[in-house]
Amino acid sequence: CSGTPTCPGALFSGSAMGGECALINPYQLQWSPLQRSDSHLFMRRGFMESYRQPGLVAAAVAATSWSSELAEEVVAANQMLSKRLSRIPLNDSLWDWIDSMTSTTQQVPLRRSLHSLAFPLHPVVLEHLRYLKNFLAAEHDI
Repeated sequence: CSGTPTCPGALFSGSAMGGECALINPYQLQWSPLQRSDSHLFMRRGFMESYRQPGLVAAAVAATSWSSELAEEVVAANQMLSKRLSRIPLNDSLWDWIDSMTSTTQQVPLRRSLHSLAFPLHPVVLEHLRYLKNFLAAEHDI
């Protein structure tokens, strides 16, 4: 990572007697969650705060336990971040459609279901959702 500003850290797997070390691809952490494994992860200081949301941080610090208000803060922060990272224009009808779908088959609003998947939500998920919405809207039963 030395001299590589975009390198988030290194991953070491093996034992103290011998093992392998590999640099982490900076985009891998953006779209893949951290998962527990037998490897050791060494992160560059401050890298995990790339998508810091001040409102979410304040709500998390103020909360004494998990609550529906905190869950809503997570969804709202992810929705804002998803809009910022997406190539879909802010005036696209997809955003209003996501907000207007108040209930899915499992009785969960689409907004909550969608923005609870990952933080941040992968932009391609939104592009695929937009394509499906437009494709299915053009279908007509005869």
